[in-house]
Amino acid sequence: MNRFHEEVLLEVRNQRNAQEIAALAMGATAVGAEVIAENDSETTILNLIEGRNGKQGPFKGKVFRLSYLTPEEIQGAMNFLNWQGGMICYIKD
Repeated sequence: MNRFHEEVLLEVRNQRNAQEIAALAMGATAVGAEVIAENDSETTILNLIEGRNGKQGPFKGKVFRLSYLTPEEIQGAMNFLNWQGGMICYIKD
């Protein structure tokens, strides 16, 4: 039972990280922050962790940055990410 509980918690963590990555990438892209490495989820995530500045609108100069993720967390999140129209998107299954 403990192992099942741990697996569920890891899946939820990975899904939440993937949702945060997709939302932050979308917002950052909307204001011209260069975070997207098209069709390269890992580099896009690393760009978000490093942080990029918005280049237009009310968020010009504001940093879009993702909290640090471990390599294991990055790999887990990538299981719930996909590319659609040049944008990284959250997918469930």
